[in-house]
Amino acid sequence: MVSTASDDVDTNLYPEQYRPESFVHIEYANQARCTQTAATTSEGGQSASTTATPSISADEPSTTTATDPVTAETLADVGITISEAIERFEDDARTLTPGEVRLGITTLMPFLETYGRETVFQFLHLINGRIRAVNGMGHIHLPVDENANIVSVLTPLFDATIELRERGDSCQERWTITSGDHTSGWLPMPRE
Repeated sequence: MVSTASDDVDTNLYPEQYRPESFVHIEYANQARCTQTAATTSEGGQSASTTATPSISADEPSTTTATDPVTAETLADVGITISEAIERFEDDARTLTPGEVRLGITTLMPFLETYGRETVFQFLHLINGRIRAVNGMGHIHLPVDENANIVSVLTPLFDATIELRERGDSCQERWTITSGDHTSGWLPMPRE
């Protein structure tokens, strides 16, 4: 998961029975957007700030929990860290089943605001290629109106888009398959 929101993000996303064996939480800590600073804890329990390029070293355990996110300062750092995580999963699993690798980006807005649409398009193109190479799935959130220009720019990169809306006290979703432009129509979303 790539956390791009400056607010606290609930990273305990999976109920115990569905929790993945391996999980990497990448925190995008752009100085202009986030109030959090990256910190590392030494064996003596003291904290120290760090601005080093993030990576997932071979010495780290294969399971990284939400309590110890990898901090990425730039879009390039995010891309490198995602690629390293996928490579690590491949090495640990030896064979990945389709859909086993899943990438979630909480919102593209900080990336778009900082780097612009062309750079974000290139980033997503590269990341999508990496995810497809392992038959993985990506969930990228773009909280804008469906008619925003950026939607038509980024839509060709994805197999499907999902739109959400509220109508009265109910929520609805509409799925659109990019190739062939098939749509589900508006469907009610179950309440939890």
